[in-house]
Amino acid sequence: LPPEVAGAQPTLIYAGRAFDSEGGRMLGPRLILVQDGRIAEIGSAIAVPPGTRRIDLRAYTVLPGLIESHAHLLVDASAPPAAVGESLRALRGAGHARSYLEAGYTSVRNLGKAGRYADVALKRAIEEGSVPGPRLFVSGPALAPGAAGGDERIVRGADDARAAVREHARQGVDLIRIDANGVDEATMSLEEMQAAVGEAHAAKLKVTAYATSDAAIARALEAGVDAIEHGEAASSETLHRMRQESVPMVPLQPFGERLRQARVAGVTLAAGSDAIAHPQRGAAARRALLAWVEAGLAPRDILQAATINSARLLGVPGLGVLETGAHADIIAVQGDPMVELEALTRVVFVMKGGQPVRAPQP
Repeated sequence: LPPEVAGAQPTLIYAGRAFDSEGGRMLGPRLILVQDGRIAEIGSAIAVPPGTRRIDLRAYTVLPGLIESHAHLLVDASAPPAAVGESLRALRGAGHARSYLEAGYTSVRNLGKAGRYADVALKRAIEEGSVPGPRLFVSGPALAPGAAGGDERIVRGADDARAAVREHARQGVDLIRIDANGVDEATMSLEEMQAAVGEAHAAKLKVTAYATSDAAIARALEAGVDAIEHGEAASSETLHRMRQESVPMVPLQPFGERLRQARVAGVTLAAGSDAIAHPQRGAAARRALLAWVEAGLAPRDILQAATINSARLLGVPGLGVLETGAHADIIAVQGDPMVELEALTRVVFVMKGGQPVRAPQP
């Protein structure tokens, strides 16, 4: 544990309501005891250690910290990456990371468009406390088909795909992103994707595939990927296959009829905004959640997509839940998001790893 967390003063949170992300239900008042960066106990009655700090959130709804499953912290739509340079992009990325944290996002999955591993550097800076931000889970450059790469690592053949994954693993990425189809109708072959998946899994890294056509999604599934990004063009048959093989989808804007059909088909959905233009990325990510309502999803499904489903996508136990032993990543909002999802835009409290980041104004 970081020194500021290990042995820190225990904290007792009084929650007016608490969201049970596993059950998809809102519970009544709860007490949450936080110690050493974790939830030590949660319930209706708790034995409180002497010297415990108390935080009164009885007027609010308490939830697990939100999780963004498809972010691009180090890119800005207003300027071409090559014209900015990696140092400035990393500094701007730190600002975007902070905006996520202040908006209630305590974990962010950053997928490519981050130069040559500048996302890894930003993650390390946050972990060491140099800059504030959410927990980052980063992919490094996307493995992509094509003739020339910008932020991508262009793959040419199965052996090169394996080499690319090894390069990424040495740099300290958390997962691998492959682009099943790219620009100019370029596509990654099944053999290349299978090679990348095999090498990644051997290194205990998950693989997610960005795929915008049904054929690309089907090919990625055959290659054994762990998740699909975008997926808007998935056919009913492909959605059924995703459900059968327990492969989650991170749908990206524009959210249309296919999002509702994926939910009806039983595909696990994780929430991602893909935001690159808005200066306040956290606010943009929350607005993307509101767009799910327009697509016909219930607040319960959306809240689970932004908490426990995204945590399972990351494969990190103790995220996206309020339960004993979980990471103390906790937020509070004004109102009940199960009744009115817009309550998520009224974040009044943020705690990451047991450390308060934002507190209600007196």
